[in-house]
Amino acid sequence: MKELLTTWCQECSSSADQGHTLTWKPIHNLDDDLLSHSLTSIDKKVNPWYSAFGSALGKMGFKFEPEIFPAATDSRFLRALGIRALGFSPMRNSEIMLHENDEYLEEKVFLEGISVYIGLIEELSSQGQDIDIKTDGECADVLSSRK
Repeated sequence: MKELLTTWCQECSSSADQGHTLTWKPIHNLDDDLLSHSLTSIDKKVNPWYSAFGSALGKMGFKFEPEIFPAATDSRFLRALGIRALGFSPMRNSEIMLHENDEYLEEKVFLEGISVYIGLIEELSSQGQDIDIKTDGECADVLSSRK
């Protein structure tokens, strides 16, 4: 990306007399920002919410495989603050067309997704207050330490 921006600047500002006068400079260190990602643990001892999430999907008969999606998801800002966040899209057997100009879901996939979210919300909201207590007794909830 840095090379592309530099090339564009050179193309837009080339002059036989003055050389390349248009430049750019990143606000943040792009190398550090792109290489470091805040992740949410999927270890059941560290993140009981992930365990409850997986259990809820299992009860509904769904199999899933965790993946890291470090791209432009807003949860990256929560994770950078130390707040656990899971991203999930119930789009089974669908072509991935996120943010395409012709993005769509089949009606049956959309309706199934609503049922999946209802099941997840019911299961996750039924967890007791102590779900954020680690096995060692230490509170894992970052928000409570920020109050």
